[in-house]
Order: sequence, then C-alpha cells, then structure tokens
Amino acid sequence: MPIVRRDIKQTSFLRKMQSYEDSWKNKLPKQRFDINAFRFLTLTTSNDRIQTMVEAYKTELNQVPAGVFLFAVKSVDLITKRIWVNARGEQVELI
Repeated sequence: MPIVRRDIKQTSFLRKMQSYEDSWKNKLPKQRFDINAFRFLTLTTSNDRIQTMVEAYKTELNQVPAGVFLFAVKSVDLITKRIWVNARGEQVELI
C-alpha cells in the first residue's frame, strides 16, 4: 500500500494515520474501550519506508503526538532489540 496518494479517496497509509488521528482527537479509545493512552504499532519492510511514513506524519499530521505512531522493520529479533521509531524519527522503547 502506498504511503501517500494524490487522491485521498484511494487507500493509503497516510489515510489510515489520519483516521487514527481523528480517533485520538475524539478520544474514541477512551470512550469505547476505557483506554487512556494507546499506540499504533506498524511493522513494515524497510527503514526507507519508515522514513516515508515519518515524512507523511510531519507534513500532514500535526495534532497527535509523535509517540502515538511507532514503526519498526519486521524481523525475527524485533522484541529483543526493541528497535521502534516514533513519528519524529526518534528511536524509542515500548517499555
């Protein structure tokens, strides 16, 4: 799935992130599931793809904290290395 498309009516990862942003702004996780803080974890295929997601966040989404979106390259040692990147492109740990 492309990260960004010219036509917002077509599916894209940015469109999904915008939906998550709307959910966050409207506090839907709290209303529906009694969850105060949540994260959207995304496993992807490469660091280049993560960088494109980070750039989409920086240009299109400005009302949700960067820590709500976390990205990582899918690998077998993902848990042990804890290599997650937030939407600002900073490495973070889940715990």
